[in-house]
Amino acid sequence: MKQVTFVFTVNATSDSASEHPRYAYFQVTQGFIDRLDELCGVLKDYNLSEVREFSGPEYEDKDEHRLDSHELVVTPNFVWFRATVKDADCDVETIAISPSTFDEQWEKSANNAVVFVGEDGDKEDAIEWFHEAFAELDT
Repeated sequence: MKQVTFVFTVNATSDSASEHPRYAYFQVTQGFIDRLDELCGVLKDYNLSEVREFSGPEYEDKDEHRLDSHELVVTPNFVWFRATVKDADCDVETIAISPSTFDEQWEKSANNAVVFVGEDGDKEDAIEWFHEAFAELDT
């Protein structure tokens, strides 16, 4: 089964948030792509501005930042993940990507590829973080 890992840059929704994860990763399979297409269809069929479901990536230092209420957010033009930071007045959100770009990146990527979504200046650090985090999962 094909699996592609998307590594995202993460931002806080408030400038007052001094500590928050910088990166997150989400392992995408055909099932996720099918679900994303289904959610996009719900938006169109019911003329909705957005749909949300409880789903989320693995964040950098998730336990340290006490993240909760993980959501996948889908609008007609964008897809992103968000989570609530416990004990803080902010949320964290991944960089948004269009549903069509998500599909295109999935289609053109080889099995076990890593796709970076974010600012180019963050790519090297984000990929390095992912490989370190993934190595910890394997042990």
